[in-house]
Amino acid sequence: MQFGYVPPRHAIAENLLINPRGKINQANEPDGVIAAGDYFCDGWKAGPAGCEVYIEPDGFRLVSGSMLQLIPNTLESDRLIRTNLDVISGSPVIKVNGVADKNTAGVGEYIEIEISGLNSKFSRIIAADSKAKPIYQQSVDEEKPCMHFFQKINLGRERGYSPDAAGLYISKAIKRMHKPPAGILFDVLGTVITTFISTLTIDTVCVAYVTNGIFDVTASVTLDARP
Repeated sequence: MQFGYVPPRHAIAENLLINPRGKINQANEPDGVIAAGDYFCDGWKAGPAGCEVYIEPDGFRLVSGSMLQLIPNTLESDRLIRTNLDVISGSPVIKVNGVADKNTAGVGEYIEIEISGLNSKFSRIIAADSKAKPIYQQSVDEEKPCMHFFQKINLGRERGYSPDAAGLYISKAIKRMHKPPAGILFDVLGTVITTFISTLTIDTVCVAYVTNGIFDVTASVTLDARP
C-alpha cells in the first residue's frame, strides 16, 4: 500500500426511497406491461411512456420503458441527491428530477427518481442526500416505511342495535401517513344499509355505517396516499 494513502470512503446515508428491492406489494398489483403512471408495487410506478417490468427473486427486470418513484421533498432546494444501484445485467440509467444520476432536490413537492434501460436487471436502489455516491443499507423492516404511503386496515367486527337507521361510527388510529389518504372500503360483510368513510387524516380513519335494527358488520379499508 502506498504510504499515506487513504482509501476512498463511500457515503452511508439514509435511503429516501421505499421498497428499494421490490419486495413489498401490499396491494398485490401485477407486474408485466404497466400503463404510464400505474403502480406495480409499493412506491414504484411506470414512467411517462409506460414500461414492461418484472419483480424477480434477485431484483427488478426492466424489459422496456422506465419506472419511477416520487419522494416527498422535505429538503432545501440546493441539497444534492445522489443515487446508486446494484447492476445485475444490462445498463440501467438513473435520473434525479430528469437529470443524470445526481441533481439538486429542487423546489417541487416531490423528488423524482426514474430508472430506464432496455433488458436491464438491478436491485438495492438508493437515493440519498449525499455529496458522495451512497451505498445501499438493508432496512430491518422494509414494509414499515411503505405504510406511510399505502395501508390495508382491518376494522374488525361490530355488533349491536341501532334504531331508526342511526349511524354507527368507528374511529381507528393508523400508521402515520405522509398526507391524508384516499380511502376505499372493501370486504364489508353483514347487515349494513350504507357505508362510507367520514374522516381521513394522516393518522386516523373514521368509518360510518348507516344501520337499522340489529347489526353485525365486519369490514376493512384500503388507504392510499401514494403520489
